[in-house]
Amino acid sequence: MNREAALEDICKIRVGHAFRGRVESTSGGGLAVIQPRDISGSAKLKVGGVAQVDLSLLKPSQLLCSGDILLAGRGRICATVYRDECAPHCIASGALFVLSVLPSMGVIPEFIALYLNSHEGHLALSRVGARTTAAFLNRSNLKEVEIPIPDMPTQQNLVALNQSKQRFLDLTARKAAILDRLIGSQFDQTA
Repeated sequence: MNREAALEDICKIRVGHAFRGRVESTSGGGLAVIQPRDISGSAKLKVGGVAQVDLSLLKPSQLLCSGDILLAGRGRICATVYRDECAPHCIASGALFVLSVLPSMGVIPEFIALYLNSHEGHLALSRVGARTTAAFLNRSNLKEVEIPIPDMPTQQNLVALNQSKQRFLDLTARKAAILDRLIGSQFDQTA
């Protein structure tokens, strides 16, 4: 049986660290800063190019914890789950919302991210989002988003199905790249 709950009842919602300007990497920086560009189109966290800034900017209350959901609220709305990929010191930039699931709610973070990235989730977000030329969410609107919450086995099955789909898409893309190289090499041999 599905129940519905507002996002504010499921998660603690906060905004990442607001920088005065662009986030610029500093040599020897010990604080990783995740920005919207670090979330791929397939909702994966790309840690290879994450900016590193001066550790003195660290405020312990802003540290990301494993299981925090990172949601880009402008332009391309996309959510991913942080799983200590940039530990020990990592924060989100001000362009991201950080959703920390309340343990008592019986919801897994991957399910919430999956819902927010789904067509249905995008429709729910668009109903509460600010009406501008580009998609835009603010914290007060985000709190109002209603999320259907199935039982735990259903959540786990949906997350597993999504992970299987992502592996399939990754393997298909790799296969297409290999075939492209094979075709290209044949043209090189005939030239």
